[in-house]
Amino acid sequence: MARTRKDKIINKLESMRKGARQQLDAFADKIKGEDPSNALIWSANIFASAAEYTFAVDSLSYFKGDNGETDDDKLVNIFLEYTQRIVNIKATKIANKSTSIPSNYMNDLILEVHARFLDETKFI
Repeated sequence: MARTRKDKIINKLESMRKGARQQLDAFADKIKGEDPSNALIWSANIFASAAEYTFAVDSLSYFKGDNGETDDDKLVNIFLEYTQRIVNIKATKIANKSTSIPSNYMNDLILEVHARFLDETKFI
């Protein structure tokens, strides 16, 4: 039985969520370890994992929630259009930077995760 577009999107999101959660858990173990400063020195990737995890969890809640849509293709199209809209909005606000370096970095990564997801799923 062929998987639907919705199933493929959900499987991708679940895989993203699981992989990012593993990275976050591993980092939590390192930060609780004997040398948390060393863990923080090498923490740039954890920002990307956090952005990916948040995107995946938020997106999965859309598909698993009661959104009133019963047509799977329409549901996927609405989700992808919304995701593209987020990319467009965030891209126009890229010049509006905070004084917080981590905040700016996370916002850039959130934009990247949305854009990468769209690119990776364009043929689903």
